[in-house]
Amino acid sequence: MKLQGSEARNIKTLQSKNSPHQQMRFCLNRLADLHGRLEECQAFLTDRANTETARLLSLAILELRMELHKVTDSELKALCDMIASDEPVQEQSTTRQLPPYLRLIK
Repeated sequence: MKLQGSEARNIKTLQSKNSPHQQMRFCLNRLADLHGRLEECQAFLTDRANTETARLLSLAILELRMELHKVTDSELKALCDMIASDEPVQEQSTTRQLPPYLRLIK
C-alpha cells in the first residue's frame, strides 16, 4: 500500500525526528487502531449474514493479533493442539510451557 499526501509526510517526519523506540510505539499504535477497525468490519459483515467474508477477515485479525503479541506459529499450534485434546489443561502445562498470554482461562 502506497501512502500519499499528509500521511506520507507524517511518517517521514516521524522517522526523522523520533527515536527508534518512538517510531515502534507509533507503528504499534497504528496496528492496534487497524485491529479495532477490522473487528468493527467483521461485526458489520456478521450482522449482514456475510459469514464467508467475515471468516476471511477473522483470519486477518488473527494474523494481526499474532504480530502484535509476537505469537509464533508453533505457539499457536501448541495452543490449538491443547484445545483439541481432551486432556485437562493442568496436566499438559507441565509438559508444554506456553507464554502467559496463551494460557487457557476457564
